Amino acid sequence: MASTREEVSLWTTQGGKNSKDLKTGKDPLAALRTRLEDTDIKVFSNYVIEKTTHVVQAKRNTAKGLQALINGKYIVTDSFIDALIYATTPTDLDIDESLSPLEEDFDKNWPDAMQYVPPRGNEPRERPIEKFAPDSERMNVFEGYTVVVCDKAQFESLQAPITNGGGKVLYFQLKPGQTTTDELVGFIKNVAGEKGLGELEDGSEGKGVVVVKFRGGKDDFDWAARLGTEASLALDLRFIEQNEFLDAILMNDASVLRRPLEVADDG
Repeated sequence: MASTREEVSLWTTQGGKNSKDLKTGKDPLAALRTRLEDTDIKVFSNYVIEKTTHVVQAKRNTAKGLQALINGKYIVTDSFIDALIYATTPTDLDIDESLSPLEEDFDKNWPDAMQYVPPRGNEPRERPIEKFAPDSERMNVFEGYTVVVCDKAQFESLQAPITNGGGKVLYFQLKPGQTTTDELVGFIKNVAGEKGLGELEDGSEGKGVVVVKFRGGKDDFDWAARLGTEASLALDLRFIEQNEFLDAILMNDASVLRRPLEVADDG
């Protein structure tokens, strides 16, 4: 919990990217910024790692949510802003000298950010809410890992959280219906510092290359699925879903993202 007002800076898109204010060139956060910055609480429309303390998101398993966790920030819903406004509003508006709850007792009346963590969404595992508290130990969670992404939008959204966590992100552009399994496998092997085609020499465990699953469009969905399966089998490397990054960050253990394929039990 922050103990002084100067430590508090919010990043939010409240106001909406499609709001009338944006279309007319006005700042959609102007009213909120004026209201809160009078109390020394800063509001940013751009995420500033060195200054932002709270990231406002409707969901927690987002690229910005992952980045916030790595950078040691709180993730909160819009309700946290409502609580801040209440806490900074004088208790009696009819009296000029009336103090706000924060002015009366800042530490007691400052909203507890952990009570405003966004609810669970598309997450492979449920973790205690305490795991979403800021933790500076996560800043190197991806050190020694290189993430290969074959979807441009995924690549752009994952760049910030992965690199902020000490890792690397590489984009491999697929040519629908043309890219071969050998080309994809060869790229991944080269990233791993290996030659040839075949399985990864490190056994697909520990630090190394992580590959995010990709899905083709309506016309090449089957081709993309087949390419991914064949490459995964050739490398003996399980390709991961994007939503798996959250658990690795929360537990500060990216090794869970690298595993060889599981052998099916025919019995």
